[in-house]
Amino acid sequence: MIRAWDRYWFAPASPWNLGLCRMLYCALLLAVFAREDFSQWALVPEIFWVPHGFFAAFEIPIFAEPTLRVLQGVWKLALVTATLGLWTRSSLGVACIVGGYLLSIANNFGKVGHGEAVAVLVLLVLALSRCGDAVSIDSLLRVRRTLPGGVSPAGQPSGHYRWPIRAVWTITSLILFSAGYSKLYNSGWEWTDAENLATIMIAHQYFYGGRAWTNWGVHIAQVPVLTSGLAMLTIAVETGMPLALLHPRFRLLLVPSACAMIIGFPMLLGPFFLLLLGAFVFWIPWDYLRERLWPALR
Repeated sequence: MIRAWDRYWFAPASPWNLGLCRMLYCALLLAVFAREDFSQWALVPEIFWVPHGFFAAFEIPIFAEPTLRVLQGVWKLALVTATLGLWTRSSLGVACIVGGYLLSIANNFGKVGHGEAVAVLVLLVLALSRCGDAVSIDSLLRVRRTLPGGVSPAGQPSGHYRWPIRAVWTITSLILFSAGYSKLYNSGWEWTDAENLATIMIAHQYFYGGRAWTNWGVHIAQVPVLTSGLAMLTIAVETGMPLALLHPRFRLLLVPSACAMIIGFPMLLGPFFLLLLGAFVFWIPWDYLRERLWPALR
């Protein structure tokens, strides 16, 4: 069991897969938050400030508007350099710390959200990893300092490039499992009743700003078999997601199902967990696809 555990986390892997995932996810964060102005939170009246978590434990304040402007500039610049793979580990460390603060500010004004936490956790994993050893400017600069023969030690397969991927798998699996467990713990199997999901679909269409991409939810809500079936599938995928950590066959079934479910949320209800969906780039076997596609492209 110890050897199997060690192989799961630290079997040698190519740095290319991890480097590509780093580039894609940091690029997603940059695209999502490029125009976000976090400095406006400093203008919210202090009476609405209700600190939670680390903000409450360590008495972290909300900084003044000019300071928040500087911090968000630093964060976005760090995301740019992390995407390019320039000073990768330092860039990701700054992106994790500063981004963790900026993304957490909104949670201290009444409602604790659960859409951005995954980004902070993924940045933390990347900051602790050697994800800049490939698909990065750092790796190109390192070529000039390679050993005779033109092969850099940083480019060799290593367990350093496997555990970050597995860590993000674990994070996304536990997030989805927690969502399913919460439904069952708080509502029991009654959550899968056709009337319950039908009510949720209709409420999101009319009472929560009508943010759903389509009006399909209204029509599906009229068919009890569909609503009950979707509810049971949701519970099955969310609570079963940790099984994807154990075997490729489970991954082949559960990972696409989870992605389809996350995309289905905005189509039928409204909430879109884009940062969670983006973390599924770590589940894609990029090395395998490159080996399969590259000869065909040549």
